[in-house]
Amino acid sequence: MLAPTSNRDMDGEIAAKDKPLDKAGDDSSIRIVTENNKNPSGAEDTEANEVFKLNGQVNYRTMGWIKASIMFCKFQIAAGILSIPGSFHDLGAIPASILVFVWGGLSLYGALLMGQFRLNHASIHSVGDAGTLIGGKILGEVVAWMYFFSWVLPAGVTMLSVSIAFNTLSDHALCTMTFTAIAAVLCTIPALMPKFGQIGVLTWVGFVTLYISILIVVIAVSLQDRPAAAPTTGTYDLEFYLVNKPTFSVGLAASNLILTSYGGTTAYIPASSEMRDPKRYFNRAVYIALTITTLSYFILPLIVYKYCGQYVASPALASAGPLIKKIAYGIALPGLAITCTLFLHTCGKFIMVKLLRGTRHLQEKTWQHRLTWLCSVVSITIVAFVLATGVPFYSELLSVLVLFTTPNTISLPMLMWFYDNKHFKRKTTWYASVIHGIFLVAGLFFGIAGCIVSCLNINDLYKEGKAGAAFSCADNAV
Repeated sequence: MLAPTSNRDMDGEIAAKDKPLDKAGDDSSIRIVTENNKNPSGAEDTEANEVFKLNGQVNYRTMGWIKASIMFCKFQIAAGILSIPGSFHDLGAIPASILVFVWGGLSLYGALLMGQFRLNHASIHSVGDAGTLIGGKILGEVVAWMYFFSWVLPAGVTMLSVSIAFNTLSDHALCTMTFTAIAAVLCTIPALMPKFGQIGVLTWVGFVTLYISILIVVIAVSLQDRPAAAPTTGTYDLEFYLVNKPTFSVGLAASNLILTSYGGTTAYIPASSEMRDPKRYFNRAVYIALTITTLSYFILPLIVYKYCGQYVASPALASAGPLIKKIAYGIALPGLAITCTLFLHTCGKFIMVKLLRGTRHLQEKTWQHRLTWLCSVVSITIVAFVLATGVPFYSELLSVLVLFTTPNTISLPMLMWFYDNKHFKRKTTWYASVIHGIFLVAGLFFGIAGCIVSCLNINDLYKEGKAGAAFSCADNAV
């Protein structure tokens, strides 16, 4: 991989051409580096440009690298990992494993580029701000709302997962709509805590419980004589393929599920704005989080696919039979709920900063601050609830995410690289430009083509009567 390039020596020159950003997310509220924001030595005074100040009435900058590492892991290892075993079946063990490492490597590099870009332009709070800085208000708004939907949809998916867990544990004791409403309330209350650092304590619990539940399923399927969903007697065809031969649409959809599962890197920028010292801690947290994520996406789904083959369930927690399914969902329930909490908080913080940026209310405990924060989180919860109850399919909803996650995860970091290296004329930079340009186009292709394929697959589900009903009380447990 090519290392992210810092342009700190060029910041003064670049800053002279940067446009200011306004509080709606356009150019007037991001305070870009100027000569006034340089320290006496001529270097950028990063602290002067931070969104959240250390001397604010509410100190948001509370995270160190350990808490950030776990939070970054939790942004990634969520509902997506429960669908990856199905991608291994569609693609075959070898192609799927290769894709896990390819997408993981690109996501790692993109995250490092985003971190370096934010260090060079400390006033950005989200990828939307970065888009505005790079391409003006129109690009900024497009990127910002893609970022918004890339977190609202996962919030809906994880809320759906919580309702599946409730139905599994209770044998469908209540209407699914009721269970989803309960999930919405349970996830929203902790999401109202104002700081990422406060939710960081919960992410430990969420990460550990979800991981343990997956390990239980992995161990259980490896000890069973045959997959739980296979015929109980006689011979059966496991259909374990080293290399499968899917159609283009099936293969692309399976690839999308893996790629979408790496979509959490876009939240690293707003999370880094609440780190005590992002210059010291950010890269360390990224390396730890994405190493754990990539190894988890490779080892755990591969084992489940090895022993379940075509009988793997989606979500994968249902792959080991009724008893293990209940045990796994019981342990995973806190992890799924906390994941939804983290996603709701991330979306709510995006809305609050967009509305209050540039005003004293952003870091003061005024009634405007409290009301804006409450309304931001609650409104996101309502949207996620509608998605969770109105879209009655799991893997397909995850696949649609590729339109919103992939361009921001893969393509936007390449634009950041071009922006920070636009004045370099070296020959090596020309070669690097070609490589980054290829990555940029690839991100756009997989985002657009993947979404089209996913929508066609959803349309086929409705035609075949397999999609289920929207806003239904029917049992959604697998």
